Amino acid sequence: MAWEWLSAVASTAVGLGGMAFGWQASRRGQQQAAALTREGNAHGRALARDAHEQARELELLRHRQVGGESARLRREERYLEIAETVLRCSDAMGHAPETPAGGPAPIGSALGDSAAGGSAAIGAVTGAAAAGGGSAGRLGDDALAAEVAAGRLDGPPAFGGGAGAAGAGRSGGAWGGADLVRVSALVGLHATAAVRAAFEAWRDRLDKLAYAVERERAADVGPVASVRDLHSTRDMWRRQGRDARLRERDARDRLIAALAADLATPDQPDGTTPD
Repeated sequence: MAWEWLSAVASTAVGLGGMAFGWQASRRGQQQAAALTREGNAHGRALARDAHEQARELELLRHRQVGGESARLRREERYLEIAETVLRCSDAMGHAPETPAGGPAPIGSALGDSAAGGSAAIGAVTGAAAAGGGSAGRLGDDALAAEVAAGRLDGPPAFGGGAGAAGAGRSGGAWGGADLVRVSALVGLHATAAVRAAFEAWRDRLDKLAYAVERERAADVGPVASVRDLHSTRDMWRRQGRDARLRERDARDRLIAALAADLATPDQPDGTTPD
C-alpha cells in the first residue's frame, strides 16, 4: 500500500512538473516570437524611413539639376542675344565712314558687312555654349541697326565722357535704340561680375565713339572759314574717331571673351553659377 501511495504521488508530481515546464517553455517561446516580431517591425520601419529619405534626396537633387540646367540654358540664350546686339552695334558704329570732302556717307552703308565682321566672335560664344550643353536662343532684332542707319545719333556732350555721357548714352537715347536698353537689362539680370564690368567698359567706349563719329561728320559738313580750318578740324576729329574705333573694338573683344569664358565655366554642384 505504501509503495502504491508513493508511486501515485510521484507520478502526480512528475506530471505537474512536466506541465509547469511545458507552460514555461511555451511562454518563453511566445515572448521570443513577440520580441522577434517587434525587432522585424522596427527594422522594416527603419528601412522604409531610409528609402523615403533617399528618394526625397534624389528628387530634390533632380529638381536642383533640372533648375540649374534650365537657368544655364536661359543664361546661354541671353548671352547669345547680348553678343549679337553688341556685335551689330559695334560693327555699325565701327564702320562709320571717314568721309571725303563731298560729304558723309550714311553710317548704315556698312551694316551689310556686320555679319562677316562679327562671325568669329559669335562663333566663340556659340562654341562655349555648345560645350556647356546649351543651345542658341532668340537673338535681338534690327531696331538698333535701323536707328544707326537713319543717322539719328545723339552722343554724349563731351568726348571725355563723365556724368553727361553716362546719362545720354546709357539711358537708351536715340542712337542707342531699344536693343541696347534690353541688353543692359539682360546684363544686369543674368551676367556675372566679370561680364558686367566688361559690358560697362564697352558701353563707355561706344558712347565716346558715337560722339567722335558725330563730331567728325559735323566737321565735314559744317561751314568753315578757310581751307586750313577745314583740314585741321576734320583731321583732328578723324584721328579722334580712329582712336575711338580701336578702343571700342578692343573693349568689344574683351566683352565677347568674357561672355565665352563665363559660358565655358562649369556650374557649382548645387546648380548655381560662380559669380
